[in-house]
Amino acid sequence: MDKSAKRALEAMRSAGERAERLGIADMSLDEINAEIAEARKEMKARENSKGSPDKGSCQRS
Repeated sequence: MDKSAKRALEAMRSAGERAERLGIADMSLDEINAEIAEARKEMKARENSKGSPDKGSCQRS
């Protein structure tokens, strides 16, 4: 097994262990997608409430 494959395997193992610790290892794909959609909705609401520039904007502070 090459170095890249070993790193990928370790990352998957680590993610699985973390999911177990957080109690989310048995979430269905639908539940995961719902969580992602909700997080994106909340992020967009925060961005809109701050009056932040559009994503395509090159303005920097």
